[in-house]
Amino acid sequence: MKTSESLAHSCFKVFIAKCLIICGLLLSGNAALAQTTNGRLVVTVKDQTGAVIAGANVKIINEGTNQEVDATTNESGTLISPLLPIGRYKVSVEAPDFKTAVSENVKLDIGQDYTINVSMEAGGTSEIITVNAGEELVQTTNAEVKNIVTEKQIQELPLDGRSPLRLIQLQAGVNGDLARTNTVINGQRSSSSNVTQDGVNIQDLFIRANALDFSPNRPTIAQVSEFSVTTLNPGAESSGSSIVKFATPSGTNAYHGSIFEFHRNSALGANDFFNNQFGIEKPQLIRHQYGYTLSGPVNIPGVIKGKDKLFFFTYFEGFRQRSSNSATGTILLPAARQGIFTYRDNSGQTRTLDILGLKNLGIDPAIANILSKAPSQANTQLGDGRNTGGFAFNKSAPNDRDVAGFRLDYNYNDRHHFEGVYQHASENVARPDIDVSFNQTPLVSNVGTTNFFVVAWNFAVSPTFNNEVRVGRNVTTPEFITKEDLSSNSFINTPAALLTNPIATFLGQGRRTEITSIIDGASLQLGSHFVRFGGQADITRVRSFNNAGIIPTFTTGISTGAPAGFGLVARDFPGGIDGTQLATANGLLSFLSGTVTSTAATFNATS
Repeated sequence: MKTSESLAHSCFKVFIAKCLIICGLLLSGNAALAQTTNGRLVVTVKDQTGAVIAGANVKIINEGTNQEVDATTNESGTLISPLLPIGRYKVSVEAPDFKTAVSENVKLDIGQDYTINVSMEAGGTSEIITVNAGEELVQTTNAEVKNIVTEKQIQELPLDGRSPLRLIQLQAGVNGDLARTNTVINGQRSSSSNVTQDGVNIQDLFIRANALDFSPNRPTIAQVSEFSVTTLNPGAESSGSSIVKFATPSGTNAYHGSIFEFHRNSALGANDFFNNQFGIEKPQLIRHQYGYTLSGPVNIPGVIKGKDKLFFFTYFEGFRQRSSNSATGTILLPAARQGIFTYRDNSGQTRTLDILGLKNLGIDPAIANILSKAPSQANTQLGDGRNTGGFAFNKSAPNDRDVAGFRLDYNYNDRHHFEGVYQHASENVARPDIDVSFNQTPLVSNVGTTNFFVVAWNFAVSPTFNNEVRVGRNVTTPEFITKEDLSSNSFINTPAALLTNPIATFLGQGRRTEITSIIDGASLQLGSHFVRFGGQADITRVRSFNNAGIIPTFTTGISTGAPAGFGLVARDFPGGIDGTQLATANGLLSFLSGTVTSTAATFNATS
């Protein structure tokens, strides 16, 4: 017979359990489980007749670190062990009057559920039946369509640039490079995707159009143990239509390391047809990717015995590329640079006319400075061949990048596991796509740093209640800078049909993006019921700047308000001239004489 005190205590426990279930259901609508890289193991124990075995002792041991979970099955013969770090496990099941069943090599992947159905045979516990479990090939616990890219695939598949992001395009339902578009999954906007490293978003949240092709963190093969790609039916915790989760490798009780160098060289490559036609040298491509990985236990004499306790993983990868690509631009031919315009009259005869002398004008000094920076001899057939020609050359694009980081894992005891990850990346990339002048080495480059860290605490509050707290921060500072001489404090637009501007008119821009994530995921087993719940808060701050247009830009031309007789008319040209050539002549006249038709400037508002 229960006393009033024990009855009150039982009612209180039931009340707390109900509150937890309600909270879990409320939270699961938006952020169930939150973002995590852990897996979940479900063990169901039955006898040879199919009857469930309650109270069976289950030991789950990480084969790399010897981290152990010891629990018993519930009245349904089931044990659910959530929030397990990814890796390979050994599962041992013991029950009175049954042989011990051992499943080895149970591979738990990132964000994956693994179900083991153990059939116990009658006998003594000293008798052991061992099976090799391997990988679970079919996802049976939810409706997600997910594929795991394993460490073996990451390390052995050929990848241009050693970026694991390239492997996304090998998944079903993904199109990208082959379609000459940004990567998309099952037709969903790439901006609705979510890419995380150890649970924290690593995307550029300022520009989302290429969200699956670029990450400012520049993930490399060296820092990724495996990753998952969810292409359909992601869970509520995923916060996106398609999900990519990367996991940083962890150390084990054995020391492992590697030193690598990948080299690519164009020395044996052939030049293309058009370069050969115009006598242009073969573009260069020399790439070095080098670095190391090292992992194992940490031993601190007298403080920590590293085996089974403290583990590390560290890496570095450097990227050095010297490449060039063919570039072409339009130039003014020598006569046109002096104001001698060549045209075909109405009878088809080629004639010339000194348009500057006709209007008693000279070459403006600012324009003369621009012309001095442009080539004067054409080497391609670009242009009209009379006043303009083409100049082709190889434009270099140096690219330097470094990524380094480490991970620490600490097993305080069987109930508490800690992990910490830090990464630093820096890059300096020349941008020939922005500096489209005749500079052989672009004056515009993309520089920036990234600092990323995650700390996590995984603890078992009780045999039936597990929780993980994860806090992370990712700070990126991409900036586009120019080395162009800006002492003139102005730009002059060159008529595109006459001359490619030899001055890089790009002005600096950039941003600082900060992502702070606070994540909590928990699981509670109540008898035969299992509840998972959690929450995640992402705090994003972007501070950007853009100096485009703050330097006055002048555009040459002859406006409708110009004095009568200032511009050229058809009767000025012996033999007559058509309208297209007349417009070109007036464009050349206004450009060489520095006649301005408009001026534009912007400013940045600071408050």
